Amino acid sequence: MSTESQTSAILLQPRSHDDRAGRFMLVPILDRNPPRVLPTELWGVVFSFLKGWDFQWSLLQVSRIFNVLAKPYAYAFLVPRKMSCVQAIFSAIEYGEKSWSGVARTKYSVPGRWVRHLDVSNIQYDGRTTAMQLDGLLCRIFDTLPYLQSFRMNPGFCLSRPTMALLAQKDGILNLRSLSGISVSCSVAETGEREVPLLLLLQRCSRLEELELIGRGFDPTDLDSGLFDEVDWEGRATPLCLPHLQSLTLLSMPRSFIMASLLFSPLPKLSTLIVTPYDDIPYPLTLSSRFIEQHGANLRSLSLITPKIWPIRVHPSPSTLLETCPELTHLTLTTPTPTLTLPSNHRHLRLLSIPRPRMDIWPMFNEVFPRLPELMAVNVRDVRWLRRGLNERAQVTGVQGDMLEWRRRLQKRGVKLLDCGLERVRSLRFVPLD
Repeated sequence: MSTESQTSAILLQPRSHDDRAGRFMLVPILDRNPPRVLPTELWGVVFSFLKGWDFQWSLLQVSRIFNVLAKPYAYAFLVPRKMSCVQAIFSAIEYGEKSWSGVARTKYSVPGRWVRHLDVSNIQYDGRTTAMQLDGLLCRIFDTLPYLQSFRMNPGFCLSRPTMALLAQKDGILNLRSLSGISVSCSVAETGEREVPLLLLLQRCSRLEELELIGRGFDPTDLDSGLFDEVDWEGRATPLCLPHLQSLTLLSMPRSFIMASLLFSPLPKLSTLIVTPYDDIPYPLTLSSRFIEQHGANLRSLSLITPKIWPIRVHPSPSTLLETCPELTHLTLTTPTPTLTLPSNHRHLRLLSIPRPRMDIWPMFNEVFPRLPELMAVNVRDVRWLRRGLNERAQVTGVQGDMLEWRRRLQKRGVKLLDCGLERVRSLRFVPLD
């Protein structure tokens, strides 16, 4: 067989020595310039720009190639919103674990080893059946997630002791960096023994950077029980080694053995603390005020938050916050607003957040503001500036009038007033804008 080339066509002459040999044109079946295939690494960069769990999972339905390439990125951030989604995802992980070959290059199966962040905080608590079902699924799945870095739970659910113990004993527990939404009991009858698995978990998570514990508030009947009147928290506390812990949240938690262990443990890198105040209840019934005194020297952000959960019981905050936390740059206060004391200048505070700009608390702040030379803004969390289009009388009455008065007074000191959306006033014609 011989070939001849004329211009761009290719002719085939199968019998070149025959008198009547025919010629056939070779027609290409495939494109002469095939599309370039991007390497897997470049596809990973492309997929990283798709933020959101729904977008990443939608890539699996585009094509077979995308289904193969996008699976590791879809399983890396698991944020299911329904129990049916949790069951489907966990079934796929369990199937991969059962069908994983023992002669593979790694002992960890897929897609379990792809999971980096697991967030089940969107699962709504529908009763004891849902709680037991979710706890059973987590108990079966934790051991197949060796590279889990972040776990977020709905505080309405309470992890059982076996599930917590399995999480503490699983392979790769040192990879865990964030633990959020963990419910902790604070009642007299339950505090102590129920917290042992959580203490064991924190003892093994030496690289933990973020921890969020949610309690159940203060029970007034504990004042009459007398069980915590003379308890030696320091003697009963379990020392913890958390040298990398940077953010700690203790909401609705007046006291607990895990809180006492954190209180008497060194936390050298702790810079952000979110806590519910109980300053009107003395130590040892509550530990929140003592906690701020113990770890306030290196704090950069302190937020005093009272969750709006019925029944709402508000408690005062310590008045010496600025003295015990000299390095603060952000302070969030709650209701009732404490009477802050500051004998000398605080040279780091830049943002102060308050619930509402009431005129009855202005005299106290008026005495404190001169000692805050670096203060740049005051944030009002529960109030928003009225939208444009409303008449001017509506924008200068009630809480809006208080905000305008605060803004006028703060402008004299060069401080901005921000609403809950971190916006300044923008609609009034007669108010000068910066």
